Amino acid sequence: MSKTTFAVIDLEWNSALPGRKAPKHAQDMMFEIIEIGAVRLSPELDVTGTFHSNVRPVIYRRMHRHVAKLTGRTEESLRSGDRFPEVYRNMRSFVGDQAILASWGHSDPEVLKSNIEYFQLEKPTSWLALDLQQFFSAIAEDTPSKDQRSVEFALDFLNLPKDLPFHEAFSDARYAARIFQATLAPFKVSSNEENAVRYMKKIRPFLYDPWVNRQYTQTLTLEKKDEPLEILKKATFACPACDKKLKIVHCPLTSGWRVVKQRRTWFASGRCTTHGRCEILAKRNGTKDKSYLSIRVRLPR
Repeated sequence: MSKTTFAVIDLEWNSALPGRKAPKHAQDMMFEIIEIGAVRLSPELDVTGTFHSNVRPVIYRRMHRHVAKLTGRTEESLRSGDRFPEVYRNMRSFVGDQAILASWGHSDPEVLKSNIEYFQLEKPTSWLALDLQQFFSAIAEDTPSKDQRSVEFALDFLNLPKDLPFHEAFSDARYAARIFQATLAPFKVSSNEENAVRYMKKIRPFLYDPWVNRQYTQTLTLEKKDEPLEILKKATFACPACDKKLKIVHCPLTSGWRVVKQRRTWFASGRCTTHGRCEILAKRNGTKDKSYLSIRVRLPR
């Protein structure tokens, strides 16, 4: 693992316009990548290369106003760049086969996965992923913060310069790489070989497989006479990663289901024999005459 390189990535993506749904054939790709930025680091966290490319979308070719406001990009800019398959091949060549994909949060690897699957491209299954947002909170702040720290917060916390634009893929990738380096700087010694070992020891507990399906949703229709909690007790749920049936973890004096909001929201933990604990959240939606349960089954990191 010490020879593994790091690729700190940042993506910008577009989506369907407000009030419009994704086309049926693209419902598994709710966000289409329009820009990729990456910084490659050695095991000792030295910069060994950079990558940047615009991506010309094929599904969401009109700029969502929120994306335009956030990134400052125009709809005309969506006409520049190559299609995703070509950009992805170039990015994969740049990153290499044995790599850890580091990103601020876990959204970027999930969006990358959905785009790869939509275009039916080969996944580099040897890649692992690292959530730098979580890593920063645990190592630099020394707390498992539940707050989603921004890149700007981390830069200020570590006294790093803010000399690049924000919300541009290449700039944000460089910012994230600086935060990664600064977070591990206190553990640096004179030996490069020893540094690689020290860094990996800190990083390893935070690594995860980005190609595993970690979440799915389902809907249960309710009749007027139905009691939602009783319906949930009788329902079966599967692990998002392997589709094995989950065993609901029963707490003392309960069925395993906990009321979060009376007659509205319920929560339970399920256990997969392969992937461990899963979270099951059920919310009642609809009207008095016609209601349903929206259920999310999630494999936490």
